[in-house]
Amino acid sequence: MTTAKKYITLEKEVVYINNMSKSEQSFYSQIKDYYRKKPSHMDFSNYWRAEDQRAVWSDCSRKECVNSLIFKICQDLDSRLAIKEGHLRL
Repeated sequence: MTTAKKYITLEKEVVYINNMSKSEQSFYSQIKDYYRKKPSHMDFSNYWRAEDQRAVWSDCSRKECVNSLIFKICQDLDSRLAIKEGHLRL
């Protein structure tokens, strides 16, 4: 039995990685690798929103995209860096 890969947001929401599409899972892997390099909040924010990264959301409406699991994870990682740098607080 394999353990489900999951991501837990700052708000304690559990996101199961296996519930994402293959392209979202690939993007998640890419984003996590970049996040582990400890970029600044601004660099990370620019990175995941960059034009070449938007292909992940090319097939969905704006509402669908902002409610997608990968978008929630990206926003959460973005918020973690902003909190760490003192730009946000919980």
